[in-house]
Amino acid sequence: MVNSAIPKYMYNLITDITPEDLRKMGVRAVGIDLDNTTVYDSGLKILSGVPEWILKIKQAGFLICIVTNTFTLRAAIIGKRLNVPYYAMSDKPKSKNVIKAAQKAGIDISEFALVGDRLFTDVVAANEAGAISIKTEPFQNEKLFRRSMEKKRDKETSFMIKHRPEFPKIMHKDRDRNDKNRKPRRFTSREN
Repeated sequence: MVNSAIPKYMYNLITDITPEDLRKMGVRAVGIDLDNTTVYDSGLKILSGVPEWILKIKQAGFLICIVTNTFTLRAAIIGKRLNVPYYAMSDKPKSKNVIKAAQKAGIDISEFALVGDRLFTDVVAANEAGAISIKTEPFQNEKLFRRSMEKKRDKETSFMIKHRPEFPKIMHKDRDRNDKNRKPRRFTSREN
């Protein structure tokens, strides 16, 4: 599982990923995680800039969908708001819905990117499926099941430190980082 948890690419935020970046990666379709990637943890509020980012990605010719472990009703509500199809209750790190999303898009799995903030769910699911894994920094600390999630984040941090040389450089664009809702990151990665 060591290699499975190492992402191909890393970005601070989902909105830092450009259509040009996706083209260079060989991507034709993108799956996006919800909590702390696209929406605030355990809620329905969409992160600032995400609707515009999705529109820009679609206008550039990419297919996009939600691939999430959340329950179906919540995924349906957010999918409707963002005008994208969804695959709920994905049980990531299992890769079944990642493969299903690529098949539904009519592309090879190697042309599908999964974007998410969790190493041992999103990144592993993408890598195990043969898709392109893109890890983002979590937007904020989890509120639901806080203690359990802290342990999982600590495990991810330890893994990142142990395997630091194998991790890609974090890609980001210059932006105003004064978003009052953004919480400090729990961990940082060494940038090469």
